[in-house]
Amino acid sequence: MWSCFKELVVESGDNFTASLFHYFPANKNMQWLVSLFLACLLWFSFMPLGVRLAGDPFKDPFGVLPRLIRIEPFNHVWPYLTGQAWRGVGKNRKAEGSFIRALELNPLDSSVWAALADLYVDQGKKEKAFLALKNSAFLDPTNVTVQWGVLVRLMTLDLPQARDTEKALISRLILLDSANRRNLFALAQVIAGETGADYLLPQDKEVWNSYLLWLISRGKLEEAQALWERMGELGWRDRKLFKKVVNGFLSRKGYSRARKIWLEEFPGDPMVHNGGFEYDLAGFGFGWRFNPRIPGLKAWGFSYDEAVEGRRSFYMAFDGEENPSVSWPRQLVYIGEPGRYRLTAYIKTEAVTGATGFSLVFWGKGVRVRSREFRGYNTWRKVKLDFQVKIPGVYWLALMRPSTRKFNRFLGGRVWLDEVILERVDEKGVSQGNSG
Repeated sequence: MWSCFKELVVESGDNFTASLFHYFPANKNMQWLVSLFLACLLWFSFMPLGVRLAGDPFKDPFGVLPRLIRIEPFNHVWPYLTGQAWRGVGKNRKAEGSFIRALELNPLDSSVWAALADLYVDQGKKEKAFLALKNSAFLDPTNVTVQWGVLVRLMTLDLPQARDTEKALISRLILLDSANRRNLFALAQVIAGETGADYLLPQDKEVWNSYLLWLISRGKLEEAQALWERMGELGWRDRKLFKKVVNGFLSRKGYSRARKIWLEEFPGDPMVHNGGFEYDLAGFGFGWRFNPRIPGLKAWGFSYDEAVEGRRSFYMAFDGEENPSVSWPRQLVYIGEPGRYRLTAYIKTEAVTGATGFSLVFWGKGVRVRSREFRGYNTWRKVKLDFQVKIPGVYWLALMRPSTRKFNRFLGGRVWLDEVILERVDEKGVSQGNSG
């Protein structure tokens, strides 16, 4: 038989195989090894064809999958699909055997472990399901879908011994799944309880930033402030985050907390920030804000030629073709104690037209005071507003010009503002300082 097979191979023109026979002419053991090699080569060559010819395992699982297992006995996918098919018809014992066989062939497939866990859940075997889910999560730690699947299954099990695993999964997903961090933060709060969800956060600056802003958005200001302080110890603060935090606290009416954080960035800042306009407008928090889209606004900025004190003042120029309502620049001011206060500033105008002029206005809870209007030409004029604050909180101050329906309504010319100071005074009007 060996001689016939040898002649057949040589006659077929297979030079490689013929050379093998020529190299082992008398060694029977080696000839059988060559035969085994050729048989395996033919098997693996025709195996994909056999798999294709076997049929569709999803249309006829119980007819096709046994044939596929015979064709590829070491492919763990076929017993895995067999187990899913048995589970689908309620044959849990057979399904468990198929899943275990698949894991014997490939114990590193997290999907098979997850399927086995689902089967154990159906059978009420929660402890076994928990162990299978732990293996599934461990084997594919960077797969967001797998981690979410394991977390949801564990939470439905409601096992006390699964709490630490749930916390680890949440911590991992917070880092991996940035799109769902807000939901994960809420889950972390539920699972962590009184210990605080921040202990579940991975040591990642971006994650801590997101969690801090999430806390503020949920109105958890005390926790947010504590986290902000911890981030300061870690050196994870920056100006961009500072701006978001201050504005976030203000939007949630955490005025005193916002002011405290503001003073960390600007120690000793007076109640009116940058009242002499020596620095650029902050645009947020307790700094000056400005809207350059005022109708008819021709130019605005800082004037180095006109200043009461310091290097410069703030100015606006209008083209005389519009009738805008102006309330810029404006600033949010925090007053922490009730009492008597005085607001002073210097205003200058040049060819300001229109039936209404510019004035300094201060308003808030139970307070609204306004200086006289300035139109036409005015050299630097000092304005002074005395008022009583009964309710601590935030108030606004702004340079205002109301629109008008009168014939002479178009606003033109220039206006300057400088040296805006808010200070507390006693009953005799003596200054008690302007520290915020």
